[in-house]
Amino acid sequence: MFFCRETIARLLSTTTTRIVGIITVASLLALHPQSHADTVNASLREFGSGFNGGGVAFSPDGDAVLLSTDDGAVLLDKATGLLLQTFAGHTLPVYAVALSPDGGQVLTGSRDATAKLWNVATGAEIRTFSGHANDINAVAISPDGTQVLTGANDNTAKLWDLATGAELRTFTHSDVVVSVAFSSDGVMVLTASWDNTAKLWDGASGTELRSFDHTYALNSAAISQNNSVVLTGSNDNTAKLWDVPSGTELRTFSGHTYYVTSVAIAPDGIHILTGSRDNTAKLWDWISGSELRTFSAHTDWLSSVTFSPDGTQVLTGAWDETANLWDVSDLVPGGEGEGEGEGEGETGGCPASKSSIGGKPGARVGDLFLLGLALATLASFGALDRRS
Repeated sequence: MFFCRETIARLLSTTTTRIVGIITVASLLALHPQSHADTVNASLREFGSGFNGGGVAFSPDGDAVLLSTDDGAVLLDKATGLLLQTFAGHTLPVYAVALSPDGGQVLTGSRDATAKLWNVATGAEIRTFSGHANDINAVAISPDGTQVLTGANDNTAKLWDLATGAELRTFTHSDVVVSVAFSSDGVMVLTASWDNTAKLWDGASGTELRSFDHTYALNSAAISQNNSVVLTGSNDNTAKLWDVPSGTELRTFSGHTYYVTSVAIAPDGIHILTGSRDNTAKLWDWISGSELRTFSAHTDWLSSVTFSPDGTQVLTGAWDETANLWDVSDLVPGGEGEGEGEGEGETGGCPASKSSIGGKPGARVGDLFLLGLALATLASFGALDRRS
């Protein structure tokens, strides 16, 4: 059974009940026992093929992996490791890669201060995006395939028109921008920086909507498919999960012994992945905060981690110049993605989620968290509502 934000909001209609409920659930989360995590040392497959230790990505169908190289990228068959396509043309190493939603195009970001768009079928360069003054650290393609996002050492992220290469907008931090992402509806832009913040922006206007702050530099940020939570990884050796509409910190994940360099959220919206300079990646359950598994095959610090489209596998890249494929199907069931339920675009009879900041209608803000809040409140303090 599922509850949407509007249903739970009605259950928690009084100020007193909401305050008590929040305190109750926060206490339950803080006291939740941590499960013992297992450690896996052998991956399903190790990829090399010129990988330089930078960026990794899955193809949209999950059948191929994309790895950065010193002059571009390579696309490999996931099952066999065989080379499918080469993308070469940068003059300095590439450390950021992405694929278009239809799998037909590849985007690379390089230390030569350019991003390039490539045709997957032919390997030919389609377009170069020039405008940054320094190394490009992160790239993304919008969910509708019409825009490109880049983050660079010049303290900016830039939004581009994919078809024309025109620069549309610049988003500015006070230090290096190391991570960029689009919300699943393409409305919002997420950036993370060494200025200790991740910022959520309105893509159309460039307005800053929310800032998520650590005490040390950030290295990575991700947003869930229902746009309700943001995950950040930092040089404080932690990852943090944040509620998007309120900006509230929901949980801190502590377990790495060195900087958290890369983060990802599974399609189910419950499991998260972190990579670290301690040479390991970790899989977590964000509802309980439990560390579920440690992946320990790399001999140098991790640069990039990601989930497969169905969430049952993870890919890790490291500065030992290997990428490793891992099976997590025993912990992360595949199939239905986050926000999917009975009926197309519906979850438990409630509308599918939309981007929302500041409590505007239409957002689901961590349904499981809110459901727990509602149940704890109603069970323990139902009398308060009756007297309201």
